[in-house]
Amino acid sequence: MRPLTLVLALTALQLIPSAPSPGEQLFARFGEYVDALRTQAGIPGLTAAVVGENDLLWERGFGQQDLGRSLAAQPDTPYFLDGLTQLFTATLVLQCAEEGRLSLSDPIAKYDADSPWAGATLAQALSHIRPVVLDSRVLAEMRAINPSDPDFLSDLITLFLDEAPSRTDALRRAIAAGDSEATWRAAHAFKSGCAHIGALRLVAICDAIERQGRGGRIDDAAFLFGTLEEEFPEVEAMLLPYVGSPRR
Repeated sequence: MRPLTLVLALTALQLIPSAPSPGEQLFARFGEYVDALRTQAGIPGLTAAVVGENDLLWERGFGQQDLGRSLAAQPDTPYFLDGLTQLFTATLVLQCAEEGRLSLSDPIAKYDADSPWAGATLAQALSHIRPVVLDSRVLAEMRAINPSDPDFLSDLITLFLDEAPSRTDALRRAIAAGDSEATWRAAHAFKSGCAHIGALRLVAICDAIERQGRGGRIDDAAFLFGTLEEEFPEVEAMLLPYVGSPRR
């Protein structure tokens, strides 16, 4: 009987739920607090997590991720953040600036040489100030090359605008064909023309595509080319007053 009694006693002990650890109790109370805040703020659903130094300590979903279908929020529920990531990024950048890890006057090229906005500073990026579209100083320098010819600058800009469609088409075809060499050569050719008329952002985009082509990897070239196509009409509109007469 004694062995049977011992077995029954051990079985009974296994059936008794173990008391939660202090950490589990803390996270349980924290979860109650988060859920209370969610209810008070009228938030339909959210996910919270506690991250340790090297691992995830706790995570939990609260409320509903889809009210119409009564789907509960889960730890891995994706949420639409809209512009919240900009707030987090700006906060981290400013904290790093305060700690001396970086300077707001640093150019983006220092951290991402392939960025089409490599010439912009961190301060400009944080304040949503775009780099200069057209540098009037470059245009003034080009005009000064041949001051005796009043049409010199106008002719230069006209040539650039006339050649732009074929230049960009060659770049488009090279990227579509996956030809790295043709891509960097086409980007370099168009970059030179952009530099002569002071289109700094176009220069930066072409330079980023060229460096990718020279490196033999043009994975992001199509995206960069799309940026170039969005940028060009703005440059063209700013150049037209220098031409003197409407282009057909």
